[in-house]
Amino acid sequence: MLSHVVGSTNRGAIGLIVVDADIELPPHRKILAEGPRFNDAEMRGYLSDAKRVINPFGIGTGTQDRPVVFGPENKEVHVSIIGNSFYPKVIQIAPGTKVTWTNEEAFTYMAGEYSGIHNAASISFPEDSDGFAAPLLAHAESWSHTFDDNEWTYDYICTPHPYMLGRVIVKRSDYDLSSARVASGGELDNWVLPLLGLTLLLAQAHWYCSEKILNDLHKCLE
Repeated sequence: MLSHVVGSTNRGAIGLIVVDADIELPPHRKILAEGPRFNDAEMRGYLSDAKRVINPFGIGTGTQDRPVVFGPENKEVHVSIIGNSFYPKVIQIAPGTKVTWTNEEAFTYMAGEYSGIHNAASISFPEDSDGFAAPLLAHAESWSHTFDDNEWTYDYICTPHPYMLGRVIVKRSDYDLSSARVASGGELDNWVLPLLGLTLLLAQAHWYCSEKILNDLHKCLE
């Protein structure tokens, strides 16, 4: 039985090792400390056959790691770092949004590896951008980055633990009522309030007509 050292105060991991002298492994199959190794063709085959991929540290498929979408009204979005993982792992934000990462690990120490110490560093970004890279964050420390107008999918990792993977999707919303605001005064354009009033009037008229038709029908049936 193996116990996961980092953060073992609140979680653990159990592994099973089976020793069998009669087992026959292919010549290329070597099981090392980090686990079995597969070539690219084998991995593509396994991934194509899998119904979904669940990854505690990276980004899975299916319903596990769907993007958490924040509209343009959210000027700041928070991502927690806990359990050697980003949460939420995948977020979708509007351009100009500030994202703040906070290390929520229970403890941090630097014995052999940067245990419990994390950061966020982009590994994919536009050609005209330098991406982003946070300093190493200890317990309860935070760092923020404001994304510009580039619509892009930023994949990022934790530098000391590159198996930790997160994603920021910067995308303009298909519908944005905030565009109806005047930049100088912050007031609604002249057409917005009449449109809202007309919508409410039509809804009330529809309800009144439907109620009247039902009453007339009821009288005819009597």
